[in-house]
Amino acid sequence: MVESSNDSFDNGANPYYLHQSDNHGMILVSQLLSNDNFHSWKRSMMLALSTKNKFGFVDGSIQAPDPSMVNQFNAWTRANNLVNSWLLNLVSKDIVASLLYHTTVDEIWKDLVDRFQQANEPRLFHLKKRLCELVQDKFYAVVSNIIVDECSACLLNNSKNKCYKLIGYPPGYNSKNWSSSTSSWGKSSQAIHTNSVVSQ
Repeated sequence: MVESSNDSFDNGANPYYLHQSDNHGMILVSQLLSNDNFHSWKRSMMLALSTKNKFGFVDGSIQAPDPSMVNQFNAWTRANNLVNSWLLNLVSKDIVASLLYHTTVDEIWKDLVDRFQQANEPRLFHLKKRLCELVQDKFYAVVSNIIVDECSACLLNNSKNKCYKLIGYPPGYNSKNWSSSTSSWGKSSQAIHTNSVVSQ
């Protein structure tokens, strides 16, 4: 429970405390909330509001005091309105219109969590799955290059032990016939031709 004395409102440990630099235009995080960045935006906002000792307004642990406690109620209202404006300044224009009529910060936060938490979970799952596939593809490419030891001299995806440029050309090899006949072939056809010449 927040202290009721006026002196406590000047204490930085009091969540009702407003520093002279705290204002409605303050930007707490670098990114605006959009339809696809909720989790990173939420994490950044939680850290920023915790630093300002205002996260209790978001999670609902700091509720409005009884209006008969005039000083406390006024201090709570000022702090709530300030945090409210910080949140509204950090969401994109297409989202902010739906949040304007909430009166407390915890209502705004709950609305955002309800709207974006579930919507982003399938996307997050897909991104994690794709990342795993990319890591596996990269690992496969590294391992296959180690196992096959492909030749970079001929650019035909041959292994080094079958490359004519490295081991020498076979007797009777005609480079003119080779270059004209392979100009229309793909790499796989060239590799098959190379292997058949080696076996002759």
